[in-house]
Amino acid sequence: MTTAATRAKQIELEAAQRRVIERLKATPPQRRSPARRAAIVAIAGLLFAVAFAARLAVNDPDALLANFYIVPIAVLAIEFGTRAGLVAAAVAFALVPAWSVINSVHVDALGYVSRGAAFLLTGVIVGGFSDRLRKDIAERQDAQRDLALYADQLEGSNRGLARSVERLEAFAEIARAVGGETDLERILSLIIAHGREIVAARTLVIYLPYGAELAAVSGTARRSESQPRLPVDGSLAGQVLLTGEPWRVGADGDRSQLQQLSPDATEAILVPLVFRGETLGVLAAINGAGERRFDDEDEQLLMSVAASAATAVATARSVAAARLRLSVEAADQARARWARELHDETLQGLTGVRMVLSAGLARDDAGALRRAADTADEHLGEEMRKLRDLIAELRPAALDDLGLGPAIDSLAKRQAAIGGFAVDVAIDLESERRLAPDTETAIYRIVQEALSNAVKHAAAEHVGLRVSQLSDRVQLAVDDDGRGFEPGGVRNGFGLTGMRERALLAGGRLWVNSADGGPTSVTAVLPLPDRQVRGPE
Repeated sequence: MTTAATRAKQIELEAAQRRVIERLKATPPQRRSPARRAAIVAIAGLLFAVAFAARLAVNDPDALLANFYIVPIAVLAIEFGTRAGLVAAAVAFALVPAWSVINSVHVDALGYVSRGAAFLLTGVIVGGFSDRLRKDIAERQDAQRDLALYADQLEGSNRGLARSVERLEAFAEIARAVGGETDLERILSLIIAHGREIVAARTLVIYLPYGAELAAVSGTARRSESQPRLPVDGSLAGQVLLTGEPWRVGADGDRSQLQQLSPDATEAILVPLVFRGETLGVLAAINGAGERRFDDEDEQLLMSVAASAATAVATARSVAAARLRLSVEAADQARARWARELHDETLQGLTGVRMVLSAGLARDDAGALRRAADTADEHLGEEMRKLRDLIAELRPAALDDLGLGPAIDSLAKRQAAIGGFAVDVAIDLESERRLAPDTETAIYRIVQEALSNAVKHAAAEHVGLRVSQLSDRVQLAVDDDGRGFEPGGVRNGFGLTGMRERALLAGGRLWVNSADGGPTSVTAVLPLPDRQVRGPE
């Protein structure tokens, strides 16, 4: 049976138990006081006596005074029910022959039958009505009690339903955060905030292992200095981390261990953050004095919240590892490219300079030596320019000195001069605030590589460059009208792979659209969280 079905059965059983308890606690119908009953009996007896005395006084067989016995019969039947009505009818019927004997009056059978039938019908009808009325009143009272109980249960169910909806919305927010965010700090912050709503805890803390200690992640999802780190050995959180089992401790637990979590903690639940069998941390819910006590349902809910937190931590670690791997691969490829350029261009150029100078020295001619020196000086100037370009690729000084926009504009003009094409540059960046250094570098490198490919391979006549900053992202595009290529057929080289990896490391994506015969378009989108924006330097 699923957890939901088990919970539904439990709720149904609890409701039935409450109904039984309420019925047992229900006050039985109040019985009429003995004094009142005695007074009714006395009144009825007096009425019988008055009617019998009147019958004795009037010595007329045709007088209908015996019918007055119906009044006390009805009084007794109303008060005591059908049985009392039958007893009263029997007493009244007995008074008829008593009268006939005392007054020596003969009453025929029809007289006895008619009077007896009247007395009997009065007792039965009035008594039956009285019994049914009392029964109806009792049933109505029971129904009112049941209705009040059901109303209380309905109100409680409505509160529970509202609580369940709130929890469902909180879980949905957590799921959206885990599925749509890559920043661990923001995800954990959302999980802590919504987790407190789900469990109704005063404090929720996530502990992540750092060496032999556990660092607390506070409500802002940052390690809090106000909450000291806990040792893995000798703490409740450490015990949960090592065993991978949830732990609940109340006011009767170890006070010192509770104070490790919070100075005024009196109740706590700690559950492990488990992802694919690996315990990644601990989630603790804490309440203080005068606050509600945790139950089994709270523990189950907290474990569900912990599962989302574990997924977030594992995903963040996976993304960080992937980015580190890509960063290392990109650095290795960049070093390989610089090594090739140093070998194929700079080293070859210096070798040519040496050969020119050696030839001038070998001719033992001052004019030839001067011409050789001039040629060598020209070659050295060219090689120095190439070295400066190569050094600029390591960390372009223009990016630090001028900012991203001017640096890209200067880069585009230099590459256009080298490649012999016209370039249209459109840059829309906020001038008052700088982007994070890593983001600026990624944008610059992607533009640089796209322009370099246009210079080396495209044979383009016109290149368009657009860089625009939106509220949450930066978009860039480099288009050329060159010969184009098949992106799927490119396997080697730093170019396309390096651009894609730089975009991925910055949390964005890059697309290359081209075909044989052109044109070619390189488009990238890099996310821009608010905290990546910095003030002017």
